[in-house]
Amino acid sequence: MGGGGDLACAQHLAVSRGLSADPEDVIITGGTSDALHLIVAMLRSQADHPRILVEDPGYPTARRVMRAAGAQLLSVPVDENGMRSSQLGGPEGDTRRGPHHAQPPVPAGGQDGCSGAAGPAEMGS
Repeated sequence: MGGGGDLACAQHLAVSRGLSADPEDVIITGGTSDALHLIVAMLRSQADHPRILVEDPGYPTARRVMRAAGAQLLSVPVDENGMRSSQLGGPEGDTRRGPHHAQPPVPAGGQDGCSGAAGPAEMGS
């Protein structure tokens, strides 16, 4: 797991995803679970049990990790077009929406373009 300062990753995100990221704001984690745990920990600095919207159906492991980290999960149904935001109603407190990741999976044996990070095959996955 690494901290900010990854210029290669920031550049890769700009080219591949059109995202503008300061290299000091890039955090590389060991995987989705680590990233979600860090996100909930950051949100807990603002609320004891932050409310997080999750797709239903969604990724069960993400739900377990976020609950274990102290989040209150709010399920939102999905259809062929994605999350049905019409089901959300009006704003409720500090509920926030956003992507849970911005980097697509790395092809087996490939590299993701960020500082030569290894793909799943090279990491023993």
